[in-house]
Amino acid sequence: MDVEDDETRRLPSTPYLPQELIVWEILVRLPVKSLLRFRCVCKEWRDTVSGDTSFSEAHTRRLRQQKRSPSSLLIAPYITIVHPDEDEDLMNDYATPGLYLWEENQRQDGVATLVHDMAWFPVETFWDTRHGFAHCDGLIMLPESKGAVHVLNPATRRRLTLPQSPNNSVTGCPNVYGFGRNPSSGAYKIAHLFYVESYSLGMEVFTVGEDHCWRETAAKPPHPFINGRTATFFKGSLILTVEHRVSGYYSRYFARETSFVRFGLEDELFSIMAGPQWYPGPHHDESRLAELHGELALACRKDESVEIWICEDVNLPRWLEAHHS
Repeated sequence: MDVEDDETRRLPSTPYLPQELIVWEILVRLPVKSLLRFRCVCKEWRDTVSGDTSFSEAHTRRLRQQKRSPSSLLIAPYITIVHPDEDEDLMNDYATPGLYLWEENQRQDGVATLVHDMAWFPVETFWDTRHGFAHCDGLIMLPESKGAVHVLNPATRRRLTLPQSPNNSVTGCPNVYGFGRNPSSGAYKIAHLFYVESYSLGMEVFTVGEDHCWRETAAKPPHPFINGRTATFFKGSLILTVEHRVSGYYSRYFARETSFVRFGLEDELFSIMAGPQWYPGPHHDESRLAELHGELALACRKDESVEIWICEDVNLPRWLEAHHS
């Protein structure tokens, strides 16, 4: 026994790292592809990577603080399905093959790579209104023309389909969606503007992980928004583009001077936001909002040129021209 005890005392101790150190000093620094592989190491790692909101937020913050990578674009192309017995000029069916990622200087041939197959997404007809998708922290919000809304995570290949909204819009009237994160709680929210039979406007919200059904906000939208134009998420708010050409029953909501409306994801209130002096001129349909390097940008195509305007302060909007080509 004495010999065995001496041998045991001479054995080196097994290295040990606290789980907290592994998670917050090692795992949080790894790229997404490595995290997906390491989920199978143990249940604790899987729960941390796939279900811990605080870990996801910390990982996203670290990615943002790193040196900027080459520019990339997330693309959701659609293809036309022509039936043999139909006129090809009708182009009556569309299908979305999937989400593709194009990265600058990644491939010499310039071909985008498939990051999320969407064979499950329903085929839509020529007359359906195709809504633009929205992204936030690597998550994708993708609405169907028939009213279903999906939240995708291309990194984990997981998909969440939200409950059907009880507010079916009046036939032929616009639907507008937005997707972003509540800055105070960290919860992700989907907002949906709808019209009701009384020809009034409403906004409903679904909070991912908290709500079991859509809930209507107390505040009502002050103006209608462009049909199918997804809101832009910027610093805790959704920026929506106002429709300036409304007729019929909705003409009372017509906005002659207002350009944009902010919807706060924390307080769920609306506020008016003016655009550049020329907006909304004859190029109203040619302009798009986007976040560009942490600033709110408005890109507008005019004839053969493109102008980019930057808003220095969304609370007191002041637009400066940043690019003209």
